[in-house]
Amino acid sequence: MHDADPLTGFEVVEGALPGLTKIQTVPFRDLVIRWTEPHQNLVWESLEDYAQMLCTIELAQNDVQLNPLDGSSYYSLRYTFLMHTYEVTLGILQIIQAIDHLMARSHHHSFSIDKGFVILKQLAMGDDDNHIQLSFYTLQTRCKGAVNHIRQAFNDLKTTFSQYNNTLTNYSYNSTLSDIRSNYH
Repeated sequence: MHDADPLTGFEVVEGALPGLTKIQTVPFRDLVIRWTEPHQNLVWESLEDYAQMLCTIELAQNDVQLNPLDGSSYYSLRYTFLMHTYEVTLGILQIIQAIDHLMARSHHHSFSIDKGFVILKQLAMGDDDNHIQLSFYTLQTRCKGAVNHIRQAFNDLKTTFSQYNNTLTNYSYNSTLSDIRSNYH
């Protein structure tokens, strides 16, 4: 059985995006697979769905815990919840970085979900439970923005390759100048 090409919605023809070779298409395919396919350990069905779930989940009282440390203590998210939050945040960051690279965007203008991982550090070791909750809800807000940013980037890519494909069908790159001029007479 042959799986459908994840780039079908991007006007892929014989394994290549319009104007690109099969080799040049590989990073785009990898990007879509990382966003839409299950986690390697089956933690989620797709990063997009899991990120969306993380963006809307309510913190339960037992999701924040007090941890002892050398005679003092700190607050954090429950370990497994914290690790899933790390994985989703890192996955989103990697998707955004890959999109920016493929679209030749400057990293200075890139969307940042958690610059320097400040929010994640706070979730791992906070002063009190209110800081953990506030940090988590801040990350959720940033996560929603990042998911929208990624969806918009995929829509932009679809539009770009769709327009490129339509351009190819209307005019041949082998046309002579007189052939092009004849269209306007």
